[in-house]
Amino acid sequence: MKRSDILTNRIFKRYFLPTILMTMALSMGIIVDGIIVGNKLGSEALAVVNLSTPIVLGFNSIYVLMGVGGSVLAAIAIGQRNKNNALSYFHQAVLMMLLLSVIVLVVGLIFHIRIAEFIAGDTGMEAKLVSYIKILFLGAPLMIVVPGMACFIRTDNNPQLASVILIVANVVNLIFDLIYLFVFNMGVEGAALATVTGYGAGILVLVTYFFRETVTFQLKKPEMISKAKVLKIAATGLPPALTTLFLFFKIFLINIIVINTLGKSGMAVFSVCLSCLAFVSMFISGAAQTISPIIGVLYGEQDQQGIRFTIFRTFKIVGLASLCLIALFEIFPSQVLQLFGVRSGNELTLGVHAIRIFSVSLLGTAVNVVLMYYFQTIRQKKLSLVIAVVQGFMLVVPLAFVFSKIWGGSGIWMAFGVSEICTLFIVFILTRRIQKNSDTRLQGMLLLQSETSANAVLDVSIVDDIKNVARLSENVVQFCSEYGLNERTSMHVGLAVEELAVNSFQHGYRNRTKKVVDVRVSIGVSEVLISLKDDGIPFNPANYSAADGDSDFKSMGLQLVKNLAKEVNYTRMLGLNSTIIKF
Repeated sequence: MKRSDILTNRIFKRYFLPTILMTMALSMGIIVDGIIVGNKLGSEALAVVNLSTPIVLGFNSIYVLMGVGGSVLAAIAIGQRNKNNALSYFHQAVLMMLLLSVIVLVVGLIFHIRIAEFIAGDTGMEAKLVSYIKILFLGAPLMIVVPGMACFIRTDNNPQLASVILIVANVVNLIFDLIYLFVFNMGVEGAALATVTGYGAGILVLVTYFFRETVTFQLKKPEMISKAKVLKIAATGLPPALTTLFLFFKIFLINIIVINTLGKSGMAVFSVCLSCLAFVSMFISGAAQTISPIIGVLYGEQDQQGIRFTIFRTFKIVGLASLCLIALFEIFPSQVLQLFGVRSGNELTLGVHAIRIFSVSLLGTAVNVVLMYYFQTIRQKKLSLVIAVVQGFMLVVPLAFVFSKIWGGSGIWMAFGVSEICTLFIVFILTRRIQKNSDTRLQGMLLLQSETSANAVLDVSIVDDIKNVARLSENVVQFCSEYGLNERTSMHVGLAVEELAVNSFQHGYRNRTKKVVDVRVSIGVSEVLISLKDDGIPFNPANYSAADGDSDFKSMGLQLVKNLAKEVNYTRMLGLNSTIIKF
C-alpha cells in the first residue's frame, strides 16, 4: 500500500476553478476597462488607464499584505486544530485593512492632484488622470476590504462564494462601464466610477457569508489590535504584497523608459503587454493562490506527501497554461493589439514585435510566482521575499534601462524574460544553501521533508476495496510493533484505523463510486497520532454516541475507539472529513 494523490487532486479541483475565477475577476477589471476605454475613447485614454495602474496595485498590495497573509496563517491554524487562533487572525487582518484603507482614502483626496502630476510627468495627460484617480481613492475601502475578506472566505471551505463575490463585482463593473461611457458619455472617469460601483455590489454578496450556519470567521466584538499578530500577518503577506507594490514602481519606471525610447506609441503598446500579463496572471495567480489554503492546512498537519502532490500538480497546470497562452500571443499578436483599439500601422508594427518578445517571459513568471506563494506558505519567508524583490523589481528595471540603450525597444521587452531566468537561478542557489544549513532533511528545490526527524511515519491510502481495510489494520499493527510499541497499544492503533476507515467506506461515501481514505500514522516520543481524511458526507466521530447517534452511524467500534484513545479531534476542512486520534 502507498499514499494516493486522489484526495489531494479532488481538493485541488474543488479550489482551482473558483480561485481562477477570483483572479480572473480581478484581472478582467483591468482588461475590460482597457478594451472599452481604448475602443470608445482612443489610445490616449487607454494610456491614462495604464498610468493609473500603479494606484490600483497600491490598493492590491494592502489587501494582499493583510488578506493573503492573514488567511495563510488562519489555514495553518485550522490544520493545527486551533480555530480560535484562526478567528483571531481574521479579526486582526480585517481591522488593519479597514484602518489602512481609510488612511489611503484621506491621503489620496488631499494629494491626488500632485500624485497625478507625478505619475503623468510631462505627457500632457495629468488633467484626465486627476479625475480618474480621485474616484479610485474614494473607492479605496471597497477595493481593499472586499478582495481581502474573500481570501478568508475561500480558506473557510467556501471557494465558490469567494469567487462569486469578485465575479459579481466585475460583472457589475462591465455593465456600468457601458452605461457610464456609452449612455452618459462620462469620459475616462466613468471607467473608474464603474470599478467602484462593482466593488459596492461585491460587498453586498460578501455579507451573505456571515448568515451561513457554520462559519469559522464570525464577526464578533472587535478585538484590540495586537501588534505581535499584525506583524506576523504582515511578515507572511509581505512577499506577494511586495510583488504587487514592486509592480507599481516597475510599471512607473518602465513607463518612463518606454516613453523616452518609443514615445506615446510605445505607451499604448506597453499597455497591451500589461493586459496580456494580466490575462496570463489569471491562471498563474489562480494556481498559486489555490495552493495557499491547501498547503497551509497540510503544512499545519505536517502532511509532507500531501504537499508534494499539490505542488507538483500546480506546476503541471501553470506550465501547460503558460505554454498555450504564449503560443496564442506568438501566433495572433496583431489581433490582440486590435482588440485593445491599437490599429495604426506604426503602433501595430511596434506592438507585434513587442508582444512576441514579451510573451516568452510568461513561463518564467508563472514558475516564480508559484514558488513565491509556496515558500510563503511553508514558512520559508526569506526565500519567498527574495523572489518578490528580485523578480518583482531588482532585475527587470535595470535590465530594461541598459538593454534599451543597446537594442532600443526590443531590449525593453527582452529584459522581462532575462530577469525571470536569473531569478530561478538565484532561487536554485539559495535552496541548495538552505538544505546544507538545515537541521532537518530537506529534499530538492522545494525543500520538502522526507519525514519528521523525531517520528516514524506510515502514510497510505485505501482506494475502493473495503477488503483492504483489514490488510491495512494488520500493516499498522506490524508497523507499530517494529517501532517499539507494546502489543496492546499496537492493537489499539490498528483497531482505531480499521473502525474509522470502515465507517467512511460504508456510510460516508454511500453513492460515490471512487471511495478513498488517506491514513497517516505517526509514532512520536510520547504519543501516537492517527490522521484519517476522506471527502465523504460530513460526520464527526468525536461527537458520536451509540445511544443517540444517527442510525446510519451506529457502531460499537466507534464508541470503543473513543474510550481507548487519549483524544479524538475532528474538523471539516477543505471539503474533507479530517479526524486525528491520539494514543
